[in-house]
Amino acid sequence: MPYFAAQGFEVPTFDSPADYYMRVMQTEGAALIEAWEKAAPVIEFPTSDAAAAASIEGGPLALVSHNSSGSTNCSVASSMNSNSNKPPPVAWDPAGKWLRSADARDGRRASQVSNWQQYRVLLRRFLEDSYKDKGKMLSGVLMEGTIGLLVGLVWFQQDIHESGSVFPVLGVFIMLTTIAIFDNCVSVGLKFPLTRALHFREFSNGYYRLLPYYFATVTCSLVLASTYQFLQALLVFFLVGLDFTVQKFVVYLFVLALAASMGAFLGFIVGTYTSDLKKTQEVLTPLLMPMLIFSGYMLPLPQIPTYLRFLYYSSFYQYVFSSLAINHFAGLEFRDCSVVNVVCLRNGDQYLALVGLAPEMLGRNLLVCVGFLVGLILLGFYSLRRVSL
Repeated sequence: MPYFAAQGFEVPTFDSPADYYMRVMQTEGAALIEAWEKAAPVIEFPTSDAAAAASIEGGPLALVSHNSSGSTNCSVASSMNSNSNKPPPVAWDPAGKWLRSADARDGRRASQVSNWQQYRVLLRRFLEDSYKDKGKMLSGVLMEGTIGLLVGLVWFQQDIHESGSVFPVLGVFIMLTTIAIFDNCVSVGLKFPLTRALHFREFSNGYYRLLPYYFATVTCSLVLASTYQFLQALLVFFLVGLDFTVQKFVVYLFVLALAASMGAFLGFIVGTYTSDLKKTQEVLTPLLMPMLIFSGYMLPLPQIPTYLRFLYYSSFYQYVFSSLAINHFAGLEFRDCSVVNVVCLRNGDQYLALVGLAPEMLGRNLLVCVGFLVGLILLGFYSLRRVSL
């Protein structure tokens, strides 16, 4: 970097050197050619035979250099060259030893920047990459808004105070859970293999440490997942007509934000271990399908065989779905039950008891979801460190 800065190509503050040099090569060709013509000539080291002959003669080592015009000049390599005012020549180094050592020195200098400063720069870079492209951002908003609108119109204005609304509302919750987890898992899982080469190049050159890079990735993923999920959840909540209180609405949004975040980090972990998009897709489907089957929607807990219930308790999919169900049905009264109709469910608590749930389990489920998220974040950093070092 100091060499290029001396030629007039100094990397702007907070900019990635690799990205800056690529932009210069694409947009400032004339300036590059001019700087190259003014640069020092390239020296070709003599072969071992020439070196031996020079040592036998006892004279200084004659070197041949080529300037930018193509003509050949002879120069003498001696200690007196250090006092010359001319720029030092750049040696022809087929093995790349000088390049690697220079990159290593630059990397050590860059590593002196604090973790907090690196985190701020990387976070701004990731957020700008996600939001500065208006078309990309609008596409994401339209996709999530369309899905939310579709779900809301299919289950439009359910009469939640009738016991017949139980199954339709559960359909809404399983759709929201599936979209939040699958959508973010797939989108993030397919993204890392595309940026793998860039990350390896920048990290190997010492542009940043893994810890600030990962925390910047974590923050950006949480912001994106929560933003898009909030828009979708908002549409579904009011179009379907779910039971509204401030507490229930906040818990509803919080649970879906957790689901989106867990899906994003699961996708990140899968993406670090897969080398291309096809392999990522092959891993995600068999990984997520058991979570859907044992979510409590297709098979309620009382109907799951005892020897398979560990799959139910180990599925964060289930904790998201059951949290949404408990949050909605707890304390909800049904008005369509009469005195003579003893089979009818009279309130939401009765339904929760039928499927092995209870209102007091909501707090436990939320803590488990947070624990799953923290575990996925730690596992994600371990995975990134494993493939990067």
